Amino acid sequence: MAKGKYLVIGLGRFGMALLDTLLEGNAEVLVFDNDEEMINQVKGKIANAVILDATNEEALKKFPLEEIDAAIVTMGDDFEKNLLTTVILKEMGVKKVVSRASAAIEEKILKKVGADMIVFPEVEMGRKLANTLLRKSVKEAIPLTDGNSIVHFKAPAYLVGKTLKETELREKYSINLVAVKKNDAEEEITVIPDSDYIILEEDTLIIVGDNNNIDRFSKERL
Repeated sequence: MAKGKYLVIGLGRFGMALLDTLLEGNAEVLVFDNDEEMINQVKGKIANAVILDATNEEALKKFPLEEIDAAIVTMGDDFEKNLLTTVILKEMGVKKVVSRASAAIEEKILKKVGADMIVFPEVEMGRKLANTLLRKSVKEAIPLTDGNSIVHFKAPAYLVGKTLKETELREKYSINLVAVKKNDAEEEITVIPDSDYIILEEDTLIIVGDNNNIDRFSKERL
C-alpha cells in the first residue's frame, strides 16, 4: 500500500536521494525534469517520470496535482525556476509545497510566495557532519530544531546486559532511547524497545534529546 503521493521536481543529487527514499518507503511518486537524460535514468525504478518544464503552467495542469500530498521543488541550480514553480504550484492548490533554498535571502522570498516548507540540503548536511565529528563516540548525529538532536551511539560497555529501565537514561540525563538498530542474520532491523529490553554489545542506540544532555552523557559515560 502506497504511503502518500508525492511530486519531485528536479533530479539533481538531492532530488535523486529524495526519490529513492520515498520509493523505499512505498510512496507513490511522480517526477518532473526537463532533462531527458535524467528522466531516462529513473525510468527503470519509476513509471511516472515525465520530461517537463515545471514553469509551464499549462503543462502542469494536465496532471491531477490536487491529489498530491506534497510537491518538492529541488532545482537548486536555478532559483528563478525554483521560485516560479513554487508560485504556480501554490496557485494550483497543491496541499504542501516544499522548496529548496541555497541562501537566507532565497528562504525569505520563498516564504513570501507561500512555500510551506523550505530546505537547505547543503547546510543540513554540513550541520549533520559537524554534529557527528564533534561527538567522537557517535556513529551519526542528526540536528533537530531548538537545540535537540537524534544520535546513533554504539552501545557502551557499561550498558550492555542492562534493561532499558536499568539504564536510567531519562532520569539521569533527560534523554530518551527511542529505537535500537541491530543485525539479525546480516539484515539490519530496528527495534522499538520496551522497559525490559536488554541492551546487547552489537546494538546501535538511537537517542533523542537536548544537545547539552547528550554531550554530558557522551563525556561522562562513553
